[in-house]
Amino acid sequence: MPNGFWLVFSLIAGYLLSLWLAWPKRTIPFFFALAAMLFIAFGIAGIAGLFAALATKYLWLKGNRDAPLM
Repeated sequence: MPNGFWLVFSLIAGYLLSLWLAWPKRTIPFFFALAAMLFIAFGIAGIAGLFAALATKYLWLKGNRDAPLM
């Protein structure tokens, strides 16, 4: 697959992930959603961003409202 495909796929995945993170009350500001898209679009930093986003969602669901992105 061409590299452009992965860039577009990563941007879409980052946008969907940011929407999922913001879903309960839409409390994440726009620049956090933009940052998630950019991190996921840039390779290794995207993997780290994905794990950070999933960990944040897990902590939020466990009741820790002081999770980093919230």
